[in-house]
Amino acid sequence: MEDTLSDFNAEDRFFERLEEQLMSIETDEILKDLSLESLEGKGFMNKVDIQKKNNALPTEKEGLVFESHVDYYRSRDKKEIGQVSMEMILDISPVAAQACIASRDAKDTRKLVLGQNIEAKTVNSITKLYAAINGRVVICGSTIGLIPADVDSKVTVTIAPDQFSALVTISPSFGNGAAATLVKVIGELSKMKVRFGVVQENIEKAIAIAETQKIVQTDIVAALGELPIAGHNGTVEYLFDASGKAPEFKILPDGRIDYKNHAGILRARKGDVLAHLYPPGIGKAGLTVCGEVVAQEEGKPAVSFAGKGVTLLKERQEYVSEIDGMIILTGALIEVVDSFVVEGDVDYSTGNIDFNGTVIVHGSVLDGFEIKAGGDIVIGRNVESAKIEAGRDILIRGGVQGKGKGLISAGRNVTIDFVQNGKVEAQGSITIENFALNSYLYASKNLHVFGKRGMLLGGEVYIRHSIEVKTIGSEGGTKTHVECGTDFLVTRKIHEIDSVMQMIKSSHQKIVGMLRTVSLTFKKDIEFLSSKKEVLLKALEKKKDLEKRMNILVARRMELTQESLEKDPCTIKVRNSCFPNTHIKIKNEQLAIVKRLDSVVLMINPKTQTISATASR
Repeated sequence: MEDTLSDFNAEDRFFERLEEQLMSIETDEILKDLSLESLEGKGFMNKVDIQKKNNALPTEKEGLVFESHVDYYRSRDKKEIGQVSMEMILDISPVAAQACIASRDAKDTRKLVLGQNIEAKTVNSITKLYAAINGRVVICGSTIGLIPADVDSKVTVTIAPDQFSALVTISPSFGNGAAATLVKVIGELSKMKVRFGVVQENIEKAIAIAETQKIVQTDIVAALGELPIAGHNGTVEYLFDASGKAPEFKILPDGRIDYKNHAGILRARKGDVLAHLYPPGIGKAGLTVCGEVVAQEEGKPAVSFAGKGVTLLKERQEYVSEIDGMIILTGALIEVVDSFVVEGDVDYSTGNIDFNGTVIVHGSVLDGFEIKAGGDIVIGRNVESAKIEAGRDILIRGGVQGKGKGLISAGRNVTIDFVQNGKVEAQGSITIENFALNSYLYASKNLHVFGKRGMLLGGEVYIRHSIEVKTIGSEGGTKTHVECGTDFLVTRKIHEIDSVMQMIKSSHQKIVGMLRTVSLTFKKDIEFLSSKKEVLLKALEKKKDLEKRMNILVARRMELTQESLEKDPCTIKVRNSCFPNTHIKIKNEQLAIVKRLDSVVLMINPKTQTISATASR
């Protein structure tokens, strides 16, 4: 068969992924309390209560005496008869045209409105109501009317805005009305100029359900086009470690850094191939259900540039190093630069350093001096009240003695042994091996102080995500200020229903996408599809179930609570002790520590919206 895939294992793997996706969706529903049972328990799935009555005695509200053969429905919640659907009254026996329905005293003043298809005649002080057509009796409020018993089936076609799918809604026939047929549905599709990708199996199944179970079949996929396949974007294959991990160095017994035996520094020799460029793909055009060709989107070339010390060999699409040096990858820019190495201290003999690449200092950085680097900065010993600024990472094997001056600022992460009376800021995370004393620490991600002493004592700390330390404060009550989540602007809470509907929408899109792939890829391999009937039926049932829940949740979105909102995790974990006179702030909540806390995790309690302290595991 020409459309059969050559690799049968690939077909099986596709349906395995389909089953895995369905399982994942159902698991998410359970975890987020969105299963059908849960929604039913919350009252979202209840049907409208319509009461059937057959009363030989006069009705209390209208004073009507119904004929013995007449059944009727009295709606509790519908205000107009037109709001009552045929499905709700199928078990009511129809009344023949011209037949008497009910009567009452002509002098009765109780409110009674004659609705559709009802005629009244008064004889000898008795008003009698007659059926104008063959129909079923319904009472809504004070209005009595007849809904026709003979109704033709109805087919409505909706074409998606992108014209890659056509949906039909099939209303069943009732009584002697004309039934829905495949010819009728195909005819309605033709009127809408749908001529490609008709899914006959879906239509036939919907017709069978509509006519046998008398249930309206809504938004049935009746035709599927072929989506254009975009070409893949071009890519860059780096032949070096482009993960951006912080470098590590071997410290010699005399305290110097062994530069020759470093680990993590990306170096290249002249003529080395640094990266390969791969071109984008062309893709494949699509076809709408109306037979119109839709051009595909071609892939975009990879964005990559040769910087200092690098040449692009266009005939081979390769980046080649021009010199021996250090590789620096900044976004899409590849450079090879010489490292700036200071064998001793940064002092008057060197002056301030401003270098585009990586700066390595074997000694210390003395008071008042500055180092500015476009790459990493590695310092083998200590930093006094100096200004250190790196475009990437800063690694200080010793510590910082800031004396209330100076600055350590990194575009990514800072790793340091200790900091005293200093200021450290990082757009990534800060890791302190020993202690931070009377210092200011700022990080856009996390703070870790848990090696050696692992102590925060005095000063102020402002961290966006999480903090993990051994000790905060001291027995002497040194004032320490610690904030977590200070970079977040929380101006309003998002209702749970928005998250629920997004999840359902995402799940629905996944299933629709998978079913579309099944239709386009395996539609001619009937034997293979038959072997996968169980999983396909499960996917179709799940799609219908999701659509049902989405419709209900749209109507009830304002009634749901915010209990299942995802909250940004902001925690402060103290492995040993948190001493009094420590001021804690997490987002907008504050807590003053008045007694020693041991091995705790500080975070906002979702129920009380206050900071709680729980035992650390």
